[in-house]
Amino acid sequence: MRAAPEKENPGAEPGLPNSIGDANGKLDCAAEPAVSQPGREAGNKVLIRQSHDQPGLIRWTRFASVTDTRGTEQVSTWEAFVEMLRNSPPRAATKDGLPLLKLATFSGPRSSATVAEVFGLEGDHDAGEAIQRLERHGIRAVVHSTPNSTPERPRWRVLAPLSRSHPPAERARLAARLNGALDGALAPESFTPPQVFYY
Repeated sequence: MRAAPEKENPGAEPGLPNSIGDANGKLDCAAEPAVSQPGREAGNKVLIRQSHDQPGLIRWTRFASVTDTRGTEQVSTWEAFVEMLRNSPPRAATKDGLPLLKLATFSGPRSSATVAEVFGLEGDHDAGEAIQRLERHGIRAVVHSTPNSTPERPRWRVLAPLSRSHPPAERARLAARLNGALDGALAPESFTPPQVFYY
C-alpha cells in the first residue's frame, strides 16, 4: 500500500470532506496522505477507497430505480457513504434492478431545472489509472466498478465529495476541474447536471 506525500489544504473547510474546487476555483488537496485501499470484492463489484476518511456530512439523493424520478434525500458521513457502497449488492439480474445515486439534491422531479444543491461530483472513467491520477492531485474520491464492467473491459465510476455545497450553475466548472485531474478521461454523461448513476 503506497502513501502519497501529505499536501497542504488551505481551501477546505474544517470537519467536511475535501473538495475538487473551492470558492476561488482552485483544486483542494487532501489534508491527510492519500492511500489506495482495496475494498471488498463481491461478484463483479470491486470498490476502492482513495484517501483517509474524515468526519463530515454529505447530502445525496437515492433513486430506487431508473423510473424513480423523485428519489429520497439522504444525509450521512462520508465514511458511512463509502461503507454503503462497499456493502451494496454486486449485481442484479438487470441494471434496471439496481438503485441509483446523485451527489446533489432536487427541488422536484429530477431534471436540470430542479437540481437544488451540488454536494459532490460523479463521473465515468474507462481509461484506467484513476486512483493514481486522483492521488497525484490529492483529491478525495471513491472509485468503483460499474455494472457494465468486465475483466476484459473494466469500467470505473468516480464519486468525489465537495468541501461545501455549490449551486448547480457551478457544477460544470467543478466537473471540468475533475476532468482535468483525470487527464480529460471522463465520459460525456459525467457533465449532465441531473444524470444519476447506478451503484
